[in-house]
Amino acid sequence: AFADSDVEDYATAHPSQAPRPIRDYDPVWNSTRAVYASRSAPFVPSGATQRYRVRVPAASRLECALGMLAPDGARGRFRVTLDGRPAFERTLDAAQSWRPVAIDLSPWAGREATIAFSVEGAKVSGFFADPIVWAKGAGAAGPNVLLVVIDTLRADAMAAMPRLSALADHGARFDQAITAATWTRPSLLSIYGGDLPSAVGQSAEEMIPDDADRRAFYRRAPPLLTRLLGERGYKVSAIGNNFFFLAYPQIGLDLGFEEVDDVRHPVLDTPAITRAAIRYLEENRDRSWLLHLHYDAPHWPYTPPPGYLQKIDVSRFDAALQRDPDFAKYLAEAAYADEYVGKVLDALDRLGLASRTLVIVTGDHGETFDPAHQQFVAALGWPTVHHHGWSATDEVLHVPLVIARPGAIPPGRHGEQVRTIDLARTVADYLGRDLPLPERGRSLRPIIEGREHGRGLEQPALAGLPLNDRPAFAEGQDIRALRDGGWLYLRRSDGRITVGGKARVVNEELYDLAADPREHDDMAARAPDRLARLRERFDELAPPPPPDASVVYHLRVEPDAHAHHVEGTFHTTGRLAVRGVSDAEAAPLDGHGVRLRLDRPGGVDLSVRPPEAAIDLALSVDGLPLDRARVLAGEFAIPVIDGELSGERLSRLDARRPPRLGDRGAVVLWRDAGATMSGTSSARPAPREHDEVTGMMQRWGYAQPSSGKAK
Repeated sequence: AFADSDVEDYATAHPSQAPRPIRDYDPVWNSTRAVYASRSAPFVPSGATQRYRVRVPAASRLECALGMLAPDGARGRFRVTLDGRPAFERTLDAAQSWRPVAIDLSPWAGREATIAFSVEGAKVSGFFADPIVWAKGAGAAGPNVLLVVIDTLRADAMAAMPRLSALADHGARFDQAITAATWTRPSLLSIYGGDLPSAVGQSAEEMIPDDADRRAFYRRAPPLLTRLLGERGYKVSAIGNNFFFLAYPQIGLDLGFEEVDDVRHPVLDTPAITRAAIRYLEENRDRSWLLHLHYDAPHWPYTPPPGYLQKIDVSRFDAALQRDPDFAKYLAEAAYADEYVGKVLDALDRLGLASRTLVIVTGDHGETFDPAHQQFVAALGWPTVHHHGWSATDEVLHVPLVIARPGAIPPGRHGEQVRTIDLARTVADYLGRDLPLPERGRSLRPIIEGREHGRGLEQPALAGLPLNDRPAFAEGQDIRALRDGGWLYLRRSDGRITVGGKARVVNEELYDLAADPREHDDMAARAPDRLARLRERFDELAPPPPPDASVVYHLRVEPDAHAHHVEGTFHTTGRLAVRGVSDAEAAPLDGHGVRLRLDRPGGVDLSVRPPEAAIDLALSVDGLPLDRARVLAGEFAIPVIDGELSGERLSRLDARRPPRLGDRGAVVLWRDAGATMSGTSSARPAPREHDEVTGMMQRWGYAQPSSGKAK
């Protein structure tokens, strides 16, 4: 990732100066106001070459972005050749940003060619970000997807958002849309994973995930919509104010985006995100893409620009909300985001993209303002009002949801309860793709087209407990919720709270949403039968934790003009099992080792448990010992094995996708991505006033200074 602290000029046609890099790396948070541009890039050190064998389509081009790490004043010469013939050359004298390039491949159209990337320059490290060969009309078919998430957006905030309301009038508006998580990272994971966060692979409990949980998530590689569409030819990108998108800080997670631009600023982020989005639409008019836009307004701190507060009319809201000046500021920020989302929608129309773009606008969660929901949560050390994450009333769970595409989405207002976990399958449905997504999420298309009718809250209760067609389960910090059959059931892991200055233990809450839509009257003690049924339903729908899967190692021999025989052993300090063989033999020695024989171009797959177990590889090629330094490793098949394969060195073998094999008969070894990652473990933040996590949570709006702590 490269960082530019000049947010105001980001994505402008004529920036006033060269990018201003951020020198200090924060391993936990992206705390400096800047734009962080993260890309996945093959690494090419000076003097090295990366080669890939591809078939070049007609009328195609190679696109990538150049990046460089080097001492101040150094120059790097970047070259791309095809079958040894020059195709591109550029010299960079700065290393502060990504430089996009497009290379015409028409001279090589219709034939196999070796594309080679090389860099020259003293102490220069080069990167060719997201290299892709594509041809107009030969890629992914189907509409584009624009998914706009407005952070912390309650459903009732649409009253202050005329552009979103106008979009809803021309598309499908869902009046009972429920998020699957009470804060951002798990909510986004559930949107793209089509299931609850813990089922996809990350708990909603911890702000900073434990390294073991993070490694397990990457090892399992759940089928996220982003990854599935990227594998099918879509360009998958994210632009927004959201450090959870970035994989390198400890708070973030790789959600499968090819490129992420994270704009860190509390006010200037909104226009900067919009400029970048419009530029993206202009540059990708001929591509199929999924673009995620993430607007941080109206997230705390509530700091709307001048003029927006005067546009807000709070008289239509509850009297308690009218008395809270922060609520008006919150709505003003929603109006601010709405205006700039409207500019993106206008650009879709201007560029002729509206008719072939599926537009989805939603919130990842809401925000608590109702003083009746003021609680102090002892386990976390924070109050609930002006927060989210550890409260799960409708103020946090109920979000707006609008889906629109002219000519494809009939206008309509729908009162059925739906979930944000339904969005992944909805997108797949409208794209005509049968994707291997979890079954908990279900497409919304049958509702939109009138082929499915659920139950709204206005309908009377049936005998016993009426079950919604789409029960909504939600996860948060110290709290989980079930919204089903017109009732909301809340369960805390640690029920110690303070209400009105009095300490209490409240492990469960129960609300009749039809009779008590503001959730002021807890029925848990007065409706025992209903409570028992919802407890049963809660346990029935709660997802089990995902299994602790083994990491899988893949060993291959590249094709070659000559017949090669590779023999040897593979040992591990953990438990080993053979997963598959091709033109190879794998004879187990014991539970920790296997004897191998591979004939060109053979391969073997081996699973190892636990993933952090050390491995040892001893091979010979055609009867001669193979130096491990000659084994090509990891996603980009480069020789990086220079010592014992244990601890952090195992991460050198990680690959999010299989490496492209060459034709030189080399031995290639890689394993499922992310099985080992650097970083320190972090437990739940302790409720202290001055520790680092608490301070950062306060500054970035996930916690505010409290005027009074529980004693």
